[in-house]
Amino acid sequence: MKNLSRYRQYIDEHKSLLTVFVVTYNRCDYLKLTIQSILEQTYKDFCLVVLDNASTDNTQEIVNNFNDKRLIYLRHEKNIGGPENGNTALKIALTKYFVVFHDDDLMMPQFIEKELEIIQKYNYDILSCLGK
Repeated sequence: MKNLSRYRQYIDEHKSLLTVFVVTYNRCDYLKLTIQSILEQTYKDFCLVVLDNASTDNTQEIVNNFNDKRLIYLRHEKNIGGPENGNTALKIALTKYFVVFHDDDLMMPQFIEKELEIIQKYNYDILSCLGK
């Protein structure tokens, strides 16, 4: 998987507490809005990793059009299936906390800030929520 070292380097340099992983496959029509909603969070100290499951559309172009150092694009060379793409996040996460987010969802502006507040206040190991 290309750029994995870039993710490691970002975390080493910035010491971020959180990684947001966006799992995607051929959903470039939604992906732009998803990424935008994540980058516009009130909490800014995170790394955003797009896990592309070997898309055949212009997913990489959509990601590359964003000019944000927090955004890293990782692409599987072959499609490994949706569940395994999500499991990739579990395997490569380098931060204390991480979120696995889907390519067709939007993140409300204070989502990360509020989630971290709850996790840290109650010392939770895991937190799940329902979308609207």
